[in-house]
Amino acid sequence: MNRFYKDVSTGPAIEGGYVVLLDGRPVRTPQKALMAAPTETLIKRIADEWASQGETIQAQTMPLTQLLTTAIDRIHMRAEITQEVLKYLNGDLLCYRAGDPEALAAEQDRLWNPPLRWFEETYGVNLETTFALSRLDQPDAAHVATARAIAGMDAHEFTVFQMVVSLTGSVVLALALTQGTINPEDALNATLCEELFYERTLDLTRHGLDPIEEKRRTSLSRDLDAAQAYLKSTRTSH
Repeated sequence: MNRFYKDVSTGPAIEGGYVVLLDGRPVRTPQKALMAAPTETLIKRIADEWASQGETIQAQTMPLTQLLTTAIDRIHMRAEITQEVLKYLNGDLLCYRAGDPEALAAEQDRLWNPPLRWFEETYGVNLETTFALSRLDQPDAAHVATARAIAGMDAHEFTVFQMVVSLTGSVVLALALTQGTINPEDALNATLCEELFYERTLDLTRHGLDPIEEKRRTSLSRDLDAAQAYLKSTRTSH
């Protein structure tokens, strides 16, 4: 989409919250709802995304805008999305381990055991792990505890949570990031544990990453950083 505006500003919304104004007109979501942010901090960051666009608007460079519009437009789908997200628990990345080589198993222990321990300490349920490829069925108590945690999230926390689950393949990592237990770098390293291990041990980066893989990682890193920034901005007024 070509840039269709010159001036970017912010202001309070009549219905509450804060909006981005493009040439004096408030931005609306793809579903035509008013794109109102709960804090001035968040709307200023989103306004910076709009202001930094060149002649062509690049949606992938506006992750905070995308998160806010998702939070607004998909709020009516929360029950359905919750059911889909809960399915990830039985296939959680952190619960499927490599028995060989031993060095990879040790790396998985180093990166994955701390968030699993945090989950157990926080929710009182120990998730099962396996070396097999067949799917685990985690304890019912784990599903109940996770569903309860999700129910307690506001729309913005839920939007970040469900995005991080899809990015990482891990409900545990998504809960930990949403609650501030881990940072985006921790989540990135855990998600790419196996890839990074083989790159180090086989010196696969000597000639540089495959362009497609490099683009994927850049996007993953950007989105995880945006997830943290979005949460912090929804919790900070100024």
